[in-house]
Amino acid sequence: MNTPKLYLNENVAVRLVDSLKELCIEAIHTERVSNKGVDDEFQLRYAAKRGFILVTHNRRDFRELHNKWIKMEKKHSGILVMKPNEPEYLAKRIKLFFDRDYHTLTPPFCVSPPPLD
Repeated sequence: MNTPKLYLNENVAVRLVDSLKELCIEAIHTERVSNKGVDDEFQLRYAAKRGFILVTHNRRDFRELHNKWIKMEKKHSGILVMKPNEPEYLAKRIKLFFDRDYHTLTPPFCVSPPPLD
């Protein structure tokens, strides 16, 4: 299965890019594409235009934005909302999401990756 590329919001540690790479998951960070400080709507549009799944710790705002886009019938590739934690832990949760849950979802979706058992 081809794993989509991830777009990490600015509130996510840049180190998560490297932790994901170790698990063969490609990701880019907001800071590395000069999008730091732009609003959430822009971040989601940027990710959607490129087919990236957006990863954020801003759970409330991006759930609201997801619902707004659904009502407007706008499409995106998905949003993963997660509480902050160590990048290695978050990477393992994202890997579990791709291994276990991703194939059952149809974008656009806004979900939290499963916890590690």
